Amino acid sequence: MWRSAVRIRSGPPNLSKKLKQKYDLTTTIKSFETYAEKTSKNKIDDKLLCAKIGEAQTKLRQIDTLLEKIEAIESEMALELDERQKRLTSAAHLLQKQNRTAEDAKLFHETAGPASDPNFERWDELILYVECFYYIAFRTLKIVKDLPKLKGLSAKKITLTRNQLIEHPNNIFSESARWSKQKGVQLRSIRQLGESTEFVDEGLVANLSEFQINLQKAVLKTPPN
Repeated sequence: MWRSAVRIRSGPPNLSKKLKQKYDLTTTIKSFETYAEKTSKNKIDDKLLCAKIGEAQTKLRQIDTLLEKIEAIESEMALELDERQKRLTSAAHLLQKQNRTAEDAKLFHETAGPASDPNFERWDELILYVECFYYIAFRTLKIVKDLPKLKGLSAKKITLTRNQLIEHPNNIFSESARWSKQKGVQLRSIRQLGESTEFVDEGLVANLSEFQINLQKAVLKTPPN
């Protein structure tokens, strides 16, 4: 039997509104809840259908949890990036002097340099959550496509990223990834000479957006049973 999966997300205290909107799954979950209630209403004895709906709800909650964790890490990174930019701006005049001295260069690097060493553990944690997102989102798509009136549902970007960059990265050996506020994490985005360039990850922001838009469109257009 279906069950409600909607919950309010608080988000980290310093999370910018822009980042929060990128990774907010609340509307998608609510849309699916409406579909689940409508679909299971007259099929309460269809145990297989109810089980599939229940698993889809569980997967959506798991995705929401992962997105919260990704948001928390990315918000910290965004704040650090903003602080670094402020330091660069405040120190720029030191390199713009006509008679710049070695002391000016030294002061510039001291002022504009990173406030702390790179946090590689945090980066590894972020990549872990992102890869988990693709596995669970891919599984969610497989389940949802088995539900009534949702057979044509797809999210090509998530499917390709999971298949070609995580599960079967043929001729792509680099585990590099990059992150930006605009695109989020892009997996295996830096390729070495000789590696395949056939598929490039557009980033978590674009891939999640396609998933949300397609799922919401599919469930909202489903007529009552």
